[in-house]
Amino acid sequence: MGISQQVLWFTSDGWAARSEVRWDHPMEGGFLFRSTSRVEWEETEKGIAPFQQFSLLREWNPRTAAELAVSGLWPNVPHTDEASYRLTATIRRQIYRRWLFLHIVPELEFPQVGGYDPTLRATLQMEAIFGDP
Repeated sequence: MGISQQVLWFTSDGWAARSEVRWDHPMEGGFLFRSTSRVEWEETEKGIAPFQQFSLLREWNPRTAAELAVSGLWPNVPHTDEASYRLTATIRRQIYRRWLFLHIVPELEFPQVGGYDPTLRATLQMEAIFGDP
């Protein structure tokens, strides 16, 4: 279980705060179940933004891992009209030595603003670790 608290200050937007609780539970077959609960507050926004995610993670081999996640974000609670629900599949692959990784992330989003019509997107991300991994 992990608990984190962040307080941020942006020169143009002012203060923000983020509280997060993460709970991990090992499962059979090398899977890991993760629940992440987060609340964000920003000085320039009305209300708070709760976020909830449930993930299933697994390392397939020493170079490749995957995550399947379902999440919800409700900005400006209690008067939210822009909720968003997502289904995400992430593949993380070590592509060079022990410090360079590629993330491939297809995602299906169901935004309240669009009448919950699904939006498909994909993200490619590079991750570099500096120092001892």
